[in-house]
Amino acid sequence: MVSKKAKFMIRKMKIDDLLSEVRQVRSFYSERKHNPDFGYSFAKKKPSEWDLLQNLQWRNKGLENGDMIGSVAEADGKFIGQCSLFCLWPKSEMDHVGELDIAVNEEYRRMGVGAALLKDVLKRNKGRFKVIQTYVFTNNEGSIKLMKKFGFRTVGIVPKMTRRNGRYFDDYVMYLDLS
Repeated sequence: MVSKKAKFMIRKMKIDDLLSEVRQVRSFYSERKHNPDFGYSFAKKKPSEWDLLQNLQWRNKGLENGDMIGSVAEADGKFIGQCSLFCLWPKSEMDHVGELDIAVNEEYRRMGVGAALLKDVLKRNKGRFKVIQTYVFTNNEGSIKLMKKFGFRTVGIVPKMTRRNGRYFDDYVMYLDLS
């Protein structure tokens, strides 16, 4: 799928994309410095190479066994965003619940990339997950609007979900029933 709003392409996530995804998350640590309200939760310290390898192994396993579904956005051959659904509780009574993660590089936000990624990953879901949940900072108006556009409902608030530099941020719990 190629977008008409901006020059980018959406495709299925491959194992080769996981390193780019991890590098993207590492780049968000720099963004957080000039945008302290940035609506993405982080480890307190930038992850070490070892932490990144462990995360890559976990996500790689998920892609291989169907516990993770992902889509990638590229512009001029460069990784600019990703959207994934992953199972937090494989082989349990809750393995029908997919956790949504979506991230777009700062310079490509509000250009339709997030909507295209979310649309594509929901299409790729093909019934794997019956329920999708995500957490969104209550001050992240763009993400809230996007989730509502795709039918997500706010089902609760987690007060003080994230603590950053002595400040607390609340999260909405957002939910989409696909059953």
